Order: sequence, then structure tokens, then C-alpha cells
Amino acid sequence: MPSKLPLKLDDLLRQRTVEGDRIEYKAGWNPDPILRTLCAFANDFENLGGGYVVIGQDCAADGQPIFPPAGLKANQVDKIQRELLGYCNLIQPPYFPILSVEIFEGRNLIVLWSPGGQTRPYQVPRSVTARTKEYHYYIRRYSSTVEAKGEDEQELLRLTATVPFDDRQCRQADVEYLRLSLIQSYLKELDLTEGRCTGIPTIRAAMAENGSPPPKFSTDDQRTHFLVELPVHPRMPGVVAAHDEAHHEAHDEAHDELTDTETRVLRFVEGQPKSRPEIADQLGLKSRSGHLYKAIDHLRNLGFIELTIPEKPQSKNQKMRITGKGQAWLMSKPAPEAAN
Repeated sequence: MPSKLPLKLDDLLRQRTVEGDRIEYKAGWNPDPILRTLCAFANDFENLGGGYVVIGQDCAADGQPIFPPAGLKANQVDKIQRELLGYCNLIQPPYFPILSVEIFEGRNLIVLWSPGGQTRPYQVPRSVTARTKEYHYYIRRYSSTVEAKGEDEQELLRLTATVPFDDRQCRQADVEYLRLSLIQSYLKELDLTEGRCTGIPTIRAAMAENGSPPPKFSTDDQRTHFLVELPVHPRMPGVVAAHDEAHHEAHDEAHDELTDTETRVLRFVEGQPKSRPEIADQLGLKSRSGHLYKAIDHLRNLGFIELTIPEKPQSKNQKMRITGKGQAWLMSKPAPEAAN
């Protein structure tokens, strides 16, 4: 059987290319501590890059490997693999490390490689054979596997499954999670942010100080994009005439393009801001109706309505309100006659 290891076995066992903190030696098959260590390596709390568990290799009190290795009996290898597969299904969510059967100095070894950086966090029961299982998070601290008990550790492990460090793994993350202090600090240390969610307030303040129109922030419900519009200062040479011309063109086009649904939405939010469910109820549509989404998006693109909380597009308190441009359009169009 070819080796699946990304490095030479001799280098791994003798800690030549991998730090001792990332290697756990087990003389025999003991599923409870082995599963806990795999869980800790997968959680990769210290961002070490995962680690290796070598079954059949014993070590001294200081963690240094003892040679020749203890090894595993030939009839143990298949049994361990079968049991390991079953126990890995107990991890929440199920997690399966890379397994490679190796022979070193004539002894059978099983090397489990947990790359780390997976879709986290993982929990594992303290005892895989207990009838009632207590699940806990585990992390590596130096060369030991320990239970994550501190509030910071627990919070970070919980959030790693919901905060969009990598949106390929987590498409349902909400921007609101970025306000949590641990995530703010983490992103700042990586130079991915300039501070703790200071970007949007800084942009708003700078635009206001400059006398420019307020910026607009928007995204769609699937959060496939994040759009920032920074309007040009109205007194910039050449802007006024171009703005007026564009305004009239947009006005004429919008007058012809607005559908009945869009017109009804605009009139409904004219009095005061309304939430999407309120608009849907007024129009007799479902709140998540594609027809309603299309109408609202078109009105927002035309600048006829805007969000009341633009910096939090997914806020449960979000509402739509009419803009001055939307008011002008309504004034230019006769109100519908009351039914007899």
C-alpha cells in the first residue's frame, strides 16, 4: 500500500520536519485519547497546521520517540481501521483524518494525519464507548491535548463555524458576527481590517465632513457581493450639469419602466418606512417572493427607495423608505382614482 504521507516517515518520527507539538505518539490503540487529539488537531486553535498521531510508536516522558517502535500486530491493523471509522462518525460534525499504514524498522504503524483548517469546530465525546456521551471541544496547548474551557477558547471555537474566514466553507455567515471582539482582534492581527469595524463609520464621517452625499452600502440576500457607492461631490466642476441631465433621463425612463407592483411599493412606503414583510402583506405577496425582490431591487437601483439601516442590510429591523427622487416621481404621476 503506497504511503499517503506528505513527508518521509523517518523525518516525521524523528521530528526533523514537523515540530514535536504537532506529533502525538501512541504505543497502542486507545480510542478515547486518540479521538480527542484528532479533534484538537482538526480544530487547530493555534493555527499550527494540524498534526499527526502515530499509533504503534511509544515515547519517553519528555515526548521523544523511543526506537525501535513498539509496532502493531498484523491482525490489529485492520481491526483498528474498522473501529476508527466507526468512532470518527461520533465526532460532531463527523470528521475523518487521512490514514496511512506504514512499516518502519519492520514494525507496523498507523499514521493519522489531521491537516487542520477544516470546517470547524469539532466536538468529540470524552468516552466513545459510554452509553451517554458528553461532547467537548479539544485544542492543543504546547504538546498536550486539553479541553477548551476558557470563555475565549469556547467563543472562538463556536464562531469559527459561522464567521466567514473562508466563504467557500461558510456561506450563511452574517456580517454582524464581525462585531465580536475575538474575531475583530483576529482579523486585525492578520492585517485584514484596519480596526474593529471602523471602516463604514469612517467612510460616513469622511463623506459628511467633505459635504458629499452619503455613501450607499448594499448586498443581496445571498451575500454574493458587497457594493459601496461613493457619490461625487455636487459642486465638482461638470458634475451639476451631468447630474441634472442624468436625473431627467432616469426620470423619463423610470416613468415608463415602473411596473404596477413597483408603483404600489413606492406609494406604500411614501407615508413612512415599511419592512419587507409589511410590504409583502400590503401587496398580497410572500415576503420572499422573487417578484417582490425584483421590484424592490429595481426601485433601489433607480434611487427611489433606500434602506433605513444601510450598514446592516440583513438587520431584522430593516425597512424601506422613499427618497426625494421617489417623491418627485410620485408627484409627477397622478394618484390613482378611488374606487367607486
